[in-house]
Amino acid sequence: MRTPTDVLRDEHAIILRGLDVLEAAARQAEDGRDAGAPAEGGPIDVMLEEHVRGRALLQAMAEHTSIERARVARHYAQFLRDHIDKEHEVVFPLAEAVLDEQALEWLAHEFSTVEAEQGPGASLDAAHAAVGALAMALVRTARP
Repeated sequence: MRTPTDVLRDEHAIILRGLDVLEAAARQAEDGRDAGAPAEGGPIDVMLEEHVRGRALLQAMAEHTSIERARVARHYAQFLRDHIDKEHEVVFPLAEAVLDEQALEWLAHEFSTVEAEQGPGASLDAAHAAVGALAMALVRTARP
């Protein structure tokens, strides 16, 4: 039986694959093959720096215990919420404005490839179910 944490690990694999694609695009931008977004000091650069900070926070959660882990978890949750807001408000509109049809088709193909590699456990439906199961488990453990 696949556990909710197995599903979350699979989702992270998809996210990491997406980050590989993003970093490849960033390398192209640094080589002067960007799609109209500044390579240094621009929004993509900021987001990549935040990805490094996010991974550091995840590592900190793994290394700490109890109260400190909870403090870092709260910080990570707010950090990731802010990061996602930036992606929605800045990065996605920028991508939609500067990427041509061919680039968008290539990205869609890459997303489909990752989805096929990960299987049905990596679907959005599976992710929703996993988060729901974790929420229910948390409710059960909080009861006296």
